[in-house]
Amino acid sequence: MHVSDVVGGPAYVPRLTGPSKLPSDGNALAQAASLYIAEAGAEEGKVFDAGGQRVYPAGLAPNLPPNPDLDDLKEGEKADRRSGLWDNDWPDSRYYWTAVPVIPYLTPTGDVEYHDVEFAEDMCVAGRVITFGKTSAPAVEKANGVPFASGLTGTGEVRGATSDRPSFFGRVVVAWKPAPGAARYQVQWSKKAAPFRVVGTVETPSTAALLNLPDGVWHYRVRGVDKTLPTLRRGMTWSDPQYVKMLPRTFVRVR
Repeated sequence: MHVSDVVGGPAYVPRLTGPSKLPSDGNALAQAASLYIAEAGAEEGKVFDAGGQRVYPAGLAPNLPPNPDLDDLKEGEKADRRSGLWDNDWPDSRYYWTAVPVIPYLTPTGDVEYHDVEFAEDMCVAGRVITFGKTSAPAVEKANGVPFASGLTGTGEVRGATSDRPSFFGRVVVAWKPAPGAARYQVQWSKKAAPFRVVGTVETPSTAALLNLPDGVWHYRVRGVDKTLPTLRRGMTWSDPQYVKMLPRTFVRVR
């Protein structure tokens, strides 16, 4: 889960620089509405969650002991503040986000603390949450509507597909253009395009795969695989399912 810095406006975007320096006393708080708040480095101010636990800026944990909630940081270590999101197999999976109100609290000593009004988890359970998906560039598996597929034709020639409904004997080679960020590729095939129910799958580091499919109509799809993604779902966006028909073998009687 990513927790952002405290922001004073109705928008947020992750950044590489440090958090804003929140006003630490009543006078500074009164003047902040008419000022551009400076960056604070590693210390933004005293911020607490709804349970009173101290919250530190996203990706920064100065002089703290190891904590699994802070990305297993070692003492004094600073994590990368980038929080880019990877492809999460949209629309089957998605991300959830919510905005937690934060109120300033003036302590008896004159210091200003910032407290979350609610826990983000409680807001999500209550349905006060919005979803979105993240996609990546799919592997391009066709051009002008014709898939990059080739195999043995009915006339005994090895040639590429010439329409969006190609048919071949025996085996078929399916190909695609590289997808940005992909180190490997996954190919799956199904008897129907929708719903796509996986019958077989193969993974390859190349941009082509030889499929030995039984006779009949099949639909295949391709996606890139990025092994560097910090998630079990390392697959990128699927291509559109492509049609291919495998013809039964025929025999000619020779006198």
